[in-house]
Amino acid sequence: MNFRTALLVVLSALTIASPVLAEDTAETYRQPNLMEMNEEQVAQLSPILQQIHGVLAAHLVETVALTAKIEASDAPLEVRALEQQIGTAKLDVEIHILEIQAEFARNEGRIAEAKQFADLAENLRHPAPREAVAATAQRQEVSR
Repeated sequence: MNFRTALLVVLSALTIASPVLAEDTAETYRQPNLMEMNEEQVAQLSPILQQIHGVLAAHLVETVALTAKIEASDAPLEVRALEQQIGTAKLDVEIHILEIQAEFARNEGRIAEAKQFADLAENLRHPAPREAVAATAQRQEVSR
């Protein structure tokens, strides 16, 4: 699996709320997304997708619990803190999925791709300050 394909897997996995439609010999059928699969379907997935499914399933449970707390709360500060927890959990899921992909790429000898995934995870974990991003963009623009 190349880097672009793997990245598409992550992006597809993160769109767990919407069904995917596909055409096959003039017949449209509904394909289950990762979160709609039963245990038998999950068992048939590749090992990397099984791990990603596990991460997404745990995230869904956590998000549902936090959302229930938000709906039950009438304290604006508590609601804000719970919303921040959901945002942090989503970022953690993205990082975890990138780390899974890096591990699989490393184990398959795709060292350059593993480094790309690890770098993406690290950039999400520790984003560059805005000033550094702006300065980099300016240097790239000047060098053109």
